[in-house]
Amino acid sequence: MLFSTRFIGCQLIALFSVLPIVIYAKPTLSWSNPATWPNALGVYQNTWHSEDVAPNFWERAASMGGAVQKYAEHVLQDAILKYASAASGITDVKLSMSHLIERTHIMEASVVEQHGRSVHDLYEILAVEMGRLADEMKEDFPSPGRAENHDERQILMAKILLKVEGGVVRAAVAVGIPEDEARVHFEAMEPHIRDILVTAGDLIEQHPTIADVLLFSIVGMVVPQSWILRPIFGLFGFGPAGSVKGKAAAWAQSRFFGAYIPAGSWFARLQSASMGGVGKKIGAGIGAGIGLGAGLLCSSGRR
Repeated sequence: MLFSTRFIGCQLIALFSVLPIVIYAKPTLSWSNPATWPNALGVYQNTWHSEDVAPNFWERAASMGGAVQKYAEHVLQDAILKYASAASGITDVKLSMSHLIERTHIMEASVVEQHGRSVHDLYEILAVEMGRLADEMKEDFPSPGRAENHDERQILMAKILLKVEGGVVRAAVAVGIPEDEARVHFEAMEPHIRDILVTAGDLIEQHPTIADVLLFSIVGMVVPQSWILRPIFGLFGFGPAGSVKGKAAAWAQSRFFGAYIPAGSWFARLQSASMGGVGKKIGAGIGAGIGLGAGLLCSSGRR
């Protein structure tokens, strides 16, 4: 009788759900045995997007640290295997992320060791600066109404990063770093940020289905290691919300990458990372019509 009640409950949830989603079951996996990891490139299609829960995403991602990084590294490797023509670009993105984190740590060390301020102080001011810049983005960089090529993307990102530099320098000066030193720090970081953004845009243009994987992986590998990069990458739509909120976050993803990653997708991947592996697809398709909550409820009933 208990099973029957659970079954009926699951069917009712499925019936009244109006949005398609790929259901992922909790895997019994271990990071120590990569051979047991299933394919990670399923697309999470839950369209839940709430500004109220977005900050929680960043806190959870940062607190999970190593688990998120391992998951991100795995899904990128999975993408390399699935999209051979994207392998070189993905490798370049990973290398640029490594260099960026190294340069950012140098700046953070300067804030703490030479100027006696906390990285949190810098983050708080930088978040305000990037928030102001986000408000200017739609007017200053409207959509061209067509797909941009690599050269156009290079020019666009260079222009935006000039504005980002101003915000970073103002934030750094506010925590006691001399302006000249602040510019030196950002000039060392800027080429790597630009390479990540441009290459990600190129890859998504060539392989649209890789958007979810690529954008999450960049967040997963960069943010836990350097929290102050969150406002900068948030400006470009990385995460369910960063320096930008709600519709503005969706606009940034669409404007710069031609993609919109619903908030539910970010949380689904975070949940998968927290379980020590990647979600195993057990159902898919537009006809499925079952929400993430239904999947979790039904799977818990079978334990």
